[in-house]
Amino acid sequence: MRSSLAAVAFAVVLPVTGLGCIVNSTSSGSSYDTEIEFQETINLGATCGSPLTSWTVTNRDTGETGTASCEQPVRFVDLSGGRVYTFDIAGRAGNRLCFQGSCAVRASTGVLVQADCSRSIDRLCGF
Repeated sequence: MRSSLAAVAFAVVLPVTGLGCIVNSTSSGSSYDTEIEFQETINLGATCGSPLTSWTVTNRDTGETGTASCEQPVRFVDLSGGRVYTFDIAGRAGNRLCFQGSCAVRASTGVLVQADCSRSIDRLCGF
């Protein structure tokens, strides 16, 4: 049993209209000033109207996952500044896995880092 004074960490995936998917890992007393965001056009080179229908980014280090529909970013907040996180990225065209890759991204304290993992993502569907 945990003490009532212990900080409890949890993950929440919040779909926010117009903002995509925000993955939030918090503990008591934390703030959201260190963030990493993934944009589909930067990372997958695909947008709505292309084969992409949804995409998922998973933080291997925390186990947190965010899924967004096309034209929406995935943002991880409340990260540790200076720490390198490894992310797995998957993009789907309907039920087909068409984009897949992994990369490491360094979080910067007080900054929204725009992740570019495009060189690490394979196109699996031939388009």
